[in-house]
Amino acid sequence: MKPVGQKAFFIIGHYKAIGFSPFSIEEEHKASIPLQKSYDVLQQLSPVIAEKKWNSMDGYLLDKVNKYSQSLMGKYKVSVSHYNTMSWASEAKDSVWTTTGGIVMQTSPDEFIVAGTGLVVTFEDDTNFVTNIAAADEVSYNEERNKRTKNER
Repeated sequence: MKPVGQKAFFIIGHYKAIGFSPFSIEEEHKASIPLQKSYDVLQQLSPVIAEKKWNSMDGYLLDKVNKYSQSLMGKYKVSVSHYNTMSWASEAKDSVWTTTGGIVMQTSPDEFIVAGTGLVVTFEDDTNFVTNIAAADEVSYNEERNKRTKNER
């Protein structure tokens, strides 16, 4: 299965693209489900992305060859790793890994939105201290752009 959904996050986040148009999206088949899910998340994030309500933004596309990526966002170094870099991951020892991808947006000096699949994200401040995450909310936005919190962790 091609990683088209993951590429959408990467293209929009990394290149600040205003759109992403793969071929054959109109066909309904199993391979298009990840792209549909990615589009759903990106549509929910569209007010933040399109209205540039972010200070910094980057996209990530990771696989067995490209396992890690870093970005500087404000005073933070954002390190993104493929989930399979974790020793307990089911594909960790496989010769080929599923491609993963996502987007990280810094919306204020100490707040970030992370969306995507198969990523491990850490934040290191400008004193080289790996920071802890004080709170993480799983949110979604409805058609009226109202935020709904699913889980608070």
